[in-house]
Amino acid sequence: MFAFEKKFKKFREDEAGATTVEWVMLASLVTMVGLASTGVIERGFLALAGTVQGELRGDPVEQVAGLTYSDGFDHGSNGWSGASVTEINGVGNVLGPLGGTGGYPGITRDFDIDPDADQVQFEFDLLSLDSWDGESGIVFLNGYEVGRVTSDHRGSTTFTAAEGLANSGITIRGSVVDNNVDLGGVSTNAGFTDSRTTIQIAVDRPAEGDFDTISFGIGSTTDQGVNDESLALDNFTVRGLRDSSRSATAG
Repeated sequence: MFAFEKKFKKFREDEAGATTVEWVMLASLVTMVGLASTGVIERGFLALAGTVQGELRGDPVEQVAGLTYSDGFDHGSNGWSGASVTEINGVGNVLGPLGGTGGYPGITRDFDIDPDADQVQFEFDLLSLDSWDGESGIVFLNGYEVGRVTSDHRGSTTFTAAEGLANSGITIRGSVVDNNVDLGGVSTNAGFTDSRTTIQIAVDRPAEGDFDTISFGIGSTTDQGVNDESLALDNFTVRGLRDSSRSATAG
């Protein structure tokens, strides 16, 4: 009996087994924490990657309340006025082509703004097709010019923002991504080249006044037939729109 008690006491006071158990429990706890953190870390890296990519591309990275509408015009022109969808060789489906409009809006669409949106963002491509020789494609918001693309099929394409936009809470920028290249166009004249300009617009909610609807439009100053020089809209996205189904339910 004495020998058994002596062995039991030695076993009870021996820390080797306890140390092993503690390390097993600690290792298990670290593993569980690591697994639980994986989703959080992954989402964080993905969000950071999207932000960095947006900054590098010049995309708006501010989060905007409301819905996002995107249209590559592969399913028609529902909701738009002034033009239909056309498939252009080398480009694909676009809204247009649009001929000269005398510098006024020729293609338009109204968008309902989410009541919780502090900002509305637009992004789209304007295509200057065929024999442009200094004419401009113009972007309008609520009937007012906010920017224009001026193109020459023999030379350069430039983007110019309208003056005084900051006072209206509007920021606009344009990047010429294709210049003096053959995108396809409408004309069969192989000597004509085209351009593509990506335009981004951010419209801040005003401190006072209505911010329920924004009318978007484009027009041009081209002075030849649509088969000779034209404007087209592609890859259109707007963020910050009202959810009409939610509004209907709430009402």
